[in-house]
Amino acid sequence: MTVNTKAGRRGPICLINLKVEYKTEERLCIEEWRTLALIDRQSHQGASAEEPKPAPGLVSASIRFDPDPVLLFRYSALTFNSHRIHFDRRYSSSVEKVDGLVVQGPLQATVLLNIGAKANSGGPRRFEYRNLRVLTDHPGSRIDMVQKVGSTVTTAIYDHQGMATTIASADQG
Repeated sequence: MTVNTKAGRRGPICLINLKVEYKTEERLCIEEWRTLALIDRQSHQGASAEEPKPAPGLVSASIRFDPDPVLLFRYSALTFNSHRIHFDRRYSSSVEKVDGLVVQGPLQATVLLNIGAKANSGGPRRFEYRNLRVLTDHPGSRIDMVQKVGSTVTTAIYDHQGMATTIASADQG
């Protein structure tokens, strides 16, 4: 684990890099790197409205993605995530000041992983994703398969305003 701080566009950011290894009988099965970004909520409020919408790129497939409260609750239960921001709308809006229920970053990654696996007719050997912004349960989100180059599939989730929330790549190589 490493911890670094840096100056972001809207204030300080603390980056925590974690390496997690999953083993079976001492054989390494999965190596996972996580980078957690901790930000000062005060300096980042209202930031999303100022950013331009990203260009969609060469979209080869697009599907609607409308996560509902039941899916968010079930995924929270499955992952033992009891944070109320994912299933208590009143708490999410009054305490956390978020307009809607928050879709879990790992849920978005799971959806993109499955799309990458289907596009490549099998599970990828390497999968990377990055959460860019909060996705809430507003209707109208979509998933784009941006492009497939060789054995690599690039996908993205966009919120109801057309802003990218999560990007991912899955590679068979």
